Amino acid sequence: LVTGVQTCALPIFVEEDILGFTETIAKMGVAFDISAGDAADSMAKIAGVFGIPIAEISALGDSINAVSNSVAASAGDVIDFMKRVGGTSAALKISADNTSALGGAMVALGLTPEVAATAFNTLGITLAGFNNLTSTQARGFKRLGLDTVEFADLIQTDAVAAIHQLLGRSEERRVGKECM
Repeated sequence: LVTGVQTCALPIFVEEDILGFTETIAKMGVAFDISAGDAADSMAKIAGVFGIPIAEISALGDSINAVSNSVAASAGDVIDFMKRVGGTSAALKISADNTSALGGAMVALGLTPEVAATAFNTLGITLAGFNNLTSTQARGFKRLGLDTVEFADLIQTDAVAAIHQLLGRSEERRVGKECM
């Protein structure tokens, strides 16, 4: 067990405390109901994408655990989502904690981690290229009542708030149509 966990971690954390990482990962494996090797591989990959030092791996695990305890999503599903969207989240400057929360919420809505990640990555591509919207996309934002200049600024400063605003406006429009 120890050798396998350490082998997964070595490429990412050459100069870090491998024994501390190994102990933390063993605990995560039990808490998340996944193998220690899978936990090590996943946490090392997620930490690498988000630039999380090995000393903070435990906090990442706590965040994932809190999400899986709060919504109908397993820790394994949240981890799967995070591995699939890490690059997009990092590009949008969305923290690992917020990424785990978004993933947990999407999975809790009934999406598989794969479908949730595809949807998130598609949204992320749109947000990242917001200054180059197609005419159809621009009309969609206008119909939602979003000022594209203000929204573009919000994406740059707080992508999570931008996503919340977009989803909130989409929900308001959906509910408004249902009430008509």
